[in-house]
Amino acid sequence: MNRERKFKFKEMEIENFLNLLSSDSPTPGGGTVSAFAGALSSALLHMVCSITLKKSDSEELKNLKENAKRWEKELLELMDLDSFAFDEVISAFSLPKNTDEEKEIRSRKIQEALKKASEIPLKTAKLCGLMIKELNSIKNKINPNVISDWEVARTLALSGMLGGISNVEINLPSIKDEQFKEKMLDEIKNLRMEIEGTFEEFFKYKK
Repeated sequence: MNRERKFKFKEMEIENFLNLLSSDSPTPGGGTVSAFAGALSSALLHMVCSITLKKSDSEELKNLKENAKRWEKELLELMDLDSFAFDEVISAFSLPKNTDEEKEIRSRKIQEALKKASEIPLKTAKLCGLMIKELNSIKNKINPNVISDWEVARTLALSGMLGGISNVEINLPSIKDEQFKEKMLDEIKNLRMEIEGTFEEFFKYKK
């Protein structure tokens, strides 16, 4: 199981991580990649702020630069947490079910693991959604030379957010707690609404 490994994804060389990702192991998977996309976005956001601040004293950008570094660390941790959460789901489904007691324990463990496997990617999605809003707010305040880096950061944040949402949604049909499911769906709905229309201009044909 990946939970037994002695390293963290953030400590791996990129090529080794990609080799592990492309293997037939279910982890790391889409949830981990979503968090990685978010981490890349936050690193680019940090760069955009750093370059702009060479010729600016903007307190907003200084604060955002600090936040970007913090978000990067959180998302790097979420890469591992997402894989661990899925490993727990697999472990729960592997529990014995020979007696009524074993079946009850197995069912409870599965439900607990599925909830955790939904909460972790939701954190990824929320952080990425927050970065999209912050990136939108600074578009006209950054050095024009880094506008392409700004756009890549925003696109990566969108990938991280939508990927996180997808990893929440795939678990919900198997969760029996209707109140929990309703809460998760409300969170997802709010996230989508908060960035509604943000990328329309990006997809318009530019002559």
